[in-house]
Amino acid sequence: MPWKSTPSSPEQKIRIDENSLTSSLVQSLGVTTKQAEGGAGALLDVAENTLSKADFSKIVTAIPDAGSLLGTTPTMGGNLASSGGSSKLIDGYNHIKKQFESLGLNSSMISSFISVMVQYLGKGDDSTPSDLLQSALSTALSGSAGSLINSF
Repeated sequence: MPWKSTPSSPEQKIRIDENSLTSSLVQSLGVTTKQAEGGAGALLDVAENTLSKADFSKIVTAIPDAGSLLGTTPTMGGNLASSGGSSKLIDGYNHIKKQFESLGLNSSMISSFISVMVQYLGKGDDSTPSDLLQSALSTALSGSAGSLINSF
């Protein structure tokens, strides 16, 4: 697993790993590491396609294992970024739903993942990354999946 910075001791590596978003998802939701990485990666992928580069970088900077998460989503075909208008909103939900199903996760887990990720990002002094992720996913999932966002 790539690290944002190289730990100077095994204890530091363990501490960073235990504090990772992946570990938070595994511990909170009882999913496998692969499911946690893929689910978080799918949500980050949608956020990346919804936010400006500057705003998305604030989220990525707040997640030590973000680099490894962004490369974990199964290839489903199609490009979310190529969609436009209201079809992009529907595609955002469908993209996440397909990603979750390919990982063996029920689509009802989407809101649980979002909740854990928003809480994880909000535990620091700066709530900006948490607010940005929530806003991006609310925008991307509004309409057909609005009830998902209202649940966290």
